[in-house]
Amino acid sequence: MTQSADSSVQRVIFRVPTTGLLPVGLLAICETPVVTTAGPAFAVLYLVPILLAVWILRTRTVVDTEQLRTRSLFGARTLAWAEVLEAQDIFIGVNALDYSGYPDCRPEYIAAFQRMAGLATKAGVEGSGVRINAPLIRMTKADIIRKGTELGVDFDLTLSCYDPSPGGEPCGRCDACQLRAKGFAEASL
Repeated sequence: MTQSADSSVQRVIFRVPTTGLLPVGLLAICETPVVTTAGPAFAVLYLVPILLAVWILRTRTVVDTEQLRTRSLFGARTLAWAEVLEAQDIFIGVNALDYSGYPDCRPEYIAAFQRMAGLATKAGVEGSGVRINAPLIRMTKADIIRKGTELGVDFDLTLSCYDPSPGGEPCGRCDACQLRAKGFAEASL
């Protein structure tokens, strides 16, 4: 989270994941036969995936702490999808000990969401609802890193940054980056 001009309001920047470039690449591959058989005039079709790629890499949404309440919608979507799949468990990687102050990282929120899941789904009403699991919630960042190391996690493939570069590199300044660095230092890694 980064501070805005008003020191009481924090803001978070969400970016479109770079995995969104995969369909763009597929589009470019699929239009290649059209361009090669129809002639050079149709080469302008390549502008579509190029412009999409630029949009994906540059698009971001900035929200302040008041707007973060909408994060519950992500949980609601996950719950709806779990019901479609008839899943029995949802896992969420929130952490209440070394967290950034998000209200949905607290055990009380997870418990409330579990109660809501029991009321909001057919399976929940019938008594066989989905379980919300938050295995990291009471672990320190150092404990999480130690456990990940024990399980063989390649932390070079993970990212905690709230404001990564377009290439996916962490900023090193946001609280998520600082908490991650502190966790690695405390884990002696």
